[in-house]
Amino acid sequence: MTTETETTAPSILAAIAKVAKAPKAPKADKPAKAPKAAKPAKEKPAKAAKAKPAPKPRKEKPMTETAPATPEVDPIDALLAEFGSVSFDDKDFLRAMLQKAYDAGKNAKKARAPRAGGPSKAEQAAELLRRPEGATTKDILDLTKWPAVSVPAIARSAGLTLRQEKDGRVTRYFGTAVTPA
Repeated sequence: MTTETETTAPSILAAIAKVAKAPKAPKADKPAKAPKAAKPAKEKPAKAAKAKPAPKPRKEKPMTETAPATPEVDPIDALLAEFGSVSFDDKDFLRAMLQKAYDAGKNAKKARAPRAGGPSKAEQAAELLRRPEGATTKDILDLTKWPAVSVPAIARSAGLTLRQEKDGRVTRYFGTAVTPA
């Protein structure tokens, strides 16, 4: 049993290839170049032509801006449903559909899967900075086993404001959460 997505994927790719092969219209400010003369083709015996069925008439749908998709409706599924009822001869419609798909992908929120192995080393280092006693560079290096560390960079990536206190030769860093103004 095939799903609708599996059956429309080859037709979508065929439509994209067809649009990509279509010649572009010349720009208004530049004169159109004359096409190069084609070499005469070698005569080949004619094959029996297969009769193609006449294309089904397309129901005219006005192109309107769609409202932002609700969280329950996947924008890709909505585009596939709209795309399934279209003839591939309408280049403007295909171009608009591809633009919608591009915009939907471009504006989609990047989803990140949570780490399977627990917090990362950078997150662990940020937790050291959040402790009431703070952390030294040596504490962070011992925990992460990194050869070097930039404590301000870790604080920035964790969204912490950094305060440092120097006790002799040792600098202790304290990270506090940034409060939005």
